Amino acid sequence: MKRWAIIFVAAAIAVRVALALGHPFWFPDSTDYDALARTIVQGKPYQVNGLYASRMPGYPIFVAGIYWAFGYSAKAVLLAQALLGGATVWMVYLVGRRCGERVGVVAA
Repeated sequence: MKRWAIIFVAAAIAVRVALALGHPFWFPDSTDYDALARTIVQGKPYQVNGLYASRMPGYPIFVAGIYWAFGYSAKAVLLAQALLGGATVWMVYLVGRRCGERVGVVAA
């Protein structure tokens, strides 16, 4: 059964990575998050379009960390999210496994 969980996690990561590499989409709030992350990296005030705290700071801080490490790359952000998304599938498996191996695999 554990083998199935590993297969599901690998599939989840593969699908997310494929979508990240194809990245044809940009959402309206993506512009704000990108701008806030850039202001964090540049050491400027946390504001966009004259508005302070128009978005919660957690995600822009995450994006800023990726920008700091890899440069301004939407693909790097999406690949990091793909890996984290796959990791959540593994965590769901581990939590579900507490109720039984089969439950963990189905949850994954």
